[in-house]
Amino acid sequence: MQYYINETTGEKIALAPAIVRDSLKSVVLASNTTEINRYAFEYCTNLQTVDFGTNSQLQTIGSYAFYCCTSLTTITILEQVTSIEGGAFISCSTLTTVVIDSAYAYTNAISINACGNLLRYARTVKVLTSLVEAGTNSYLTNTANFPYTWTEGDYTVYSRTAQR
Repeated sequence: MQYYINETTGEKIALAPAIVRDSLKSVVLASNTTEINRYAFEYCTNLQTVDFGTNSQLQTIGSYAFYCCTSLTTITILEQVTSIEGGAFISCSTLTTVVIDSAYAYTNAISINACGNLLRYARTVKVLTSLVEAGTNSYLTNTANFPYTWTEGDYTVYSRTAQR
């Protein structure tokens, strides 16, 4: 079993053994989870979905939390998330849809250090329209990055392709 030490609390945290990482396809987090620790799902190459649960209290996604999750296609960054650490989504090459409900993520989504490469592979980014109206994100609004924009319910959608 591999472990790492949480630098804030000193807690010893077990990392999933390779056999678990290889077979993990879906994760449902308890609603009282406040942090996804760094390296938590590293190399879970078959992980396709992450469900944060009803009334989630998630605030922090640790560095390299989803590193090399090469089957993860969609992630929703919830409203209460206030920290996405560096590398959290590096090498998530199939992460094609990012839904942003968090003001923090909207403001910092272009920074590799702040949001862990969140938008590098995304073909579509959905942002709560209220966040778009309250602030700007020059990366998303740059038509060279996302040439297509439309409204879908409560969301403003930025897309690299014209498909709706």
